[in-house]
Amino acid sequence: MKQILVTYTTKPEFSDENAYLICDVFSELYLRSPEGIAYLVLRRDDGTFLHLFRQEDGALALSDLEAFRAFQKNARERCRERPVVTDITIVGSYGVVSNAV
Repeated sequence: MKQILVTYTTKPEFSDENAYLICDVFSELYLRSPEGIAYLVLRRDDGTFLHLFRQEDGALALSDLEAFRAFQKNARERCRERPVVTDITIVGSYGVVSNAV
């Protein structure tokens, strides 16, 4: 199983656009209902976004989604700096990510 946290800060003029593109990804996820993945995105007031993604072996990759590819298309232009990708272990969760431990 792969679990990652991606953090980045958008340029102020692109924060809302970034959020709309992320909403499109969630719309496609809800439409397709793939098994074996969990995805959570948080947005701070300063334009920082935090993406928590968990993928079981053999499950759909986010890059398989058309909406995610559209989200990534101009990501560098929307961001102040390159996103930081970190492998993580979820220590605990209540009501946010199922099967966390």
